[in-house]
Amino acid sequence: MQISDSVMVPRTGGGYSSGKILLIKKDHALVEFVTGNTIRGQLNPTPNEVGTKIVPMNKLVLIPDSCAKITIGQYLRQGGLWEIGETRLAWHSGNQVIATRSNKRWFNLHYVRSGTLNSANIANIDWLEIAV
Repeated sequence: MQISDSVMVPRTGGGYSSGKILLIKKDHALVEFVTGNTIRGQLNPTPNEVGTKIVPMNKLVLIPDSCAKITIGQYLRQGGLWEIGETRLAWHSGNQVIATRSNKRWFNLHYVRSGTLNSANIANIDWLEIAV
């Protein structure tokens, strides 16, 4: 990742917001993102403003520009690497989800449905796509 890359920024209360890397120093990045109804775990009196925070690089999820997509199952069968605990941006039916590999078989998904953050554990990865 590098300065100006688009990323998914982890939020204090869970979930992610899209943002942009402003500065990188060692293994941390200063990122900007549009605030939501909460900020730093508290009710936000001024949502939809630009906020900043310092985040470890390994907690950011790169949003690829335009790219080819492949199912996670195909990617792994072709020898692609996805470490346990690693998080990536994925798509299900065109909707963005955050996928983290929990163990050799299971993935944890975070997604927003009707304005609410949801999570699910899945083993069937042939219907999720990632950028290659």
